[in-house]
Amino acid sequence: MAEAAKGATSTLKAVLLAAQKGHFSNNFLRGRIMVSQSGSGQSGSFEIGMTGKEWTQDNVFGLIEELIQLLDYTVAQGTPDAADTDILDALFAQMVENLNTGNVPQTGIREQMGDFSGLNFPSTSLR
Repeated sequence: MAEAAKGATSTLKAVLLAAQKGHFSNNFLRGRIMVSQSGSGQSGSFEIGMTGKEWTQDNVFGLIEELIQLLDYTVAQGTPDAADTDILDALFAQMVENLNTGNVPQTGIREQMGDFSGLNFPSTSLR
């Protein structure tokens, strides 16, 4: 992304936002290729393996979001984000240093998921 920013003479944040926007589309496939068949009272299904299936739209979008948060954190520490090759190199080096030393922003819980399917509500109404 830093090299793309240098090539486009743009800021790193602008390139990250453009990449995030480009991966958030309906054309980016999100799942698995499943094959199912049934007949004679039996059915079967299996998944066709494919390289890169773990890179779903949500994963790529989340990775770029984390890079944007790391960029904002690094800029807040005093390293500017500008469309200059030397500044972009320094910014990228500082971001890598922050990752290597564990000096990354603590954003807290971003998602929460719960399974409430076992609530056992009665299927009949109370009279």
